[in-house]
Amino acid sequence: MAGTPHNRLDSWKEVAEYLHRDISTVMRWSRRAGLPVHRVPGGKRHAVFAYPEEIDAWMLSVGVRDSGLGIREADQGSRGSGLGTGDSGLGVRAQGGDANPESRNPNPETRRTGLRYALGLIVVAAIAGLTYFLARPTPVPRVLGYTQITNDGRAKRGNLVTDGSRVYFTEKTPDGWVVAQVAAAGGEVVPVSSGLTNPSIKDLCLARSELLAIDGAEGFATGQVFALPLSGGFPRRVGNVLARSAAWSPDGQVIAYTAQGAVYVCNSDGTEARKIATLTGDASDIVWHPDGSLLRFVVSDPRSNSNSFWEVRPDGTKLHPALLGRLNAQGISEGAWTPDGRYFIFVSKAMGGRSDLWALGERAGSAALRRSSLVQLTAGPMGLGSVVPSRDGKRVFSLGSVRRWQLERYDRQSGQFVPYLPDISADFADFSRDGEWMAYMGPPEATLWKRRVNGAEPLQLTLPPMEVELPRWSPDGKWIAFMGREPGKPWKVRVISAAGGLPQTVTSGADQEGAPTWSPDGSRLMFGGLVSSDVRSSGPLVIHLVDLRKHEYFTVPGSEGLWTARWSPSGRYIAALTADSQSLMLFDFSTQKWVKLLTFPLIRDITWSRREEAIFLTHAVPSQGEASICRLRLSDRKVEEVVSLQGRPESAWLGLTPDDSPLISRDLGAPEIYALDWEAP
Repeated sequence: MAGTPHNRLDSWKEVAEYLHRDISTVMRWSRRAGLPVHRVPGGKRHAVFAYPEEIDAWMLSVGVRDSGLGIREADQGSRGSGLGTGDSGLGVRAQGGDANPESRNPNPETRRTGLRYALGLIVVAAIAGLTYFLARPTPVPRVLGYTQITNDGRAKRGNLVTDGSRVYFTEKTPDGWVVAQVAAAGGEVVPVSSGLTNPSIKDLCLARSELLAIDGAEGFATGQVFALPLSGGFPRRVGNVLARSAAWSPDGQVIAYTAQGAVYVCNSDGTEARKIATLTGDASDIVWHPDGSLLRFVVSDPRSNSNSFWEVRPDGTKLHPALLGRLNAQGISEGAWTPDGRYFIFVSKAMGGRSDLWALGERAGSAALRRSSLVQLTAGPMGLGSVVPSRDGKRVFSLGSVRRWQLERYDRQSGQFVPYLPDISADFADFSRDGEWMAYMGPPEATLWKRRVNGAEPLQLTLPPMEVELPRWSPDGKWIAFMGREPGKPWKVRVISAAGGLPQTVTSGADQEGAPTWSPDGSRLMFGGLVSSDVRSSGPLVIHLVDLRKHEYFTVPGSEGLWTARWSPSGRYIAALTADSQSLMLFDFSTQKWVKLLTFPLIRDITWSRREEAIFLTHAVPSQGEASICRLRLSDRKVEEVVSLQGRPESAWLGLTPDDSPLISRDLGAPEIYALDWEAP
């Protein structure tokens, strides 16, 4: 990595030697009490590093008392607090005074008693002062209220940026994604002419009166970078730069951006691009410190299913983690400094999909001490994301929504989507073979439910904080397989009794597992890996088979580079997607061969018809804002469009009702922009 400090401790052994302790003790301190030892993102299991200055700060924070770690004042040397060593640290000593003490005090015992009494008073006063200092309430940032400033019901996405009087963002219209603006005090949403086909706002530079946007980036891909004049006019291409995220320097002379697991900087016209940091994960959401001295960004580690903030200087030095501890296992993203640089406000995604805002005080010094100044600003029920402070620092603008899923069935007679069980919040629905029961993801916090298809007899099968996706009924209707994950752990395929009970994992591995599907006799489960940047499987991307009765584990021949597999109802075929989600592949067990059925720019989901004569799929052309549900007939490989999804909210999941009617889900909690009044001591 660029900019690695020379004084870094690069192993558990070096940390232990620095602390004069054995390795097991140091590992226990790190696990139980927050000793700042950092895991190398994407590295081996025991690959760690630490900074001496952070360790010193941590030792000081625990050294004023017995912390329960086996640290005592007597063996801390220069790092100890000084209490209990015979010197109060206040310049008062037990000996000293005049060379002839009897000439000043004829009674030495009385003099010694007086000195001891004075020393005791001073120590008591010092302890009382320290106790008050430590126990007094510490002012923390807090949100005072919300004001909704948009109300058009359209999908929106960040980043949010503001010039003080207006807030800029990207919004979904019937014609696709457009750049839009709204007054900071609230009002009508007004489109901004950009000339871009699929824009995403990334930053705003007051010094240049220009927005920074990326066009054509979908998911974790990169796109072309453009500068958009606030006054209108044609966008300006920033050289040949391709980026996932980008940000202006405060003076508008430099652009920092992320692409392909690295951080770059270039001139404002895209020239003289140079790499300043190489990372072991994907980097995104890059921002500048208000004084231009620092860059902070998110690194996604697919091995641990975690995101973490890192930072680096613009010259490539001092690359290191910026925020450590309890939030690393959650979906942190999209941070921004307040204009005075005193706080860093960011988004943290909780299990179940709801996101909250957090504030990190930046005045505390080292990362070990900053951790104690980490404050959660919001705690639902509304999820918040894509945050930007106002120019005066008194408010925070954020996208907010309350998640509620609505299943919608395509009615062939009317040619329209109609609500399916409209009173139930549900997503990822699957139906038992007899068509009597439905399993689905529902509230609270993305848990697993089942109920009859008429809505009766609901039963919640899992509890938070486990998050659930893609349930699948076993052929006999007695079991439900699903993707499940707990905080800080990977997605695992699990099985639970349809009558209730404890879910069980089907493998003991630590890799990401997704999209379970049953064999026709219910004796085996098949699943693939995951390809999204933040949850990518670390091992080879293949399709796995698990025999539940014999407890045996197989790999489908020739399935390298494939994922999200679906077993056909008869068991003869497997349908799967290539890693880029562009090609649909078919495996025939009778021939033991894979064949390519079709290729689209992006295939979002696939599912078999009940009678196995066709495969339904959703596909999209992101650059043109097009999407549709198609049906591929297996007999002649003919593809026909079932219904266009043009102008509808995006749905990554596709299901079928018992009569093979296409089923999609829609998040009814359309995000709107809110202004949060907050108090920042």
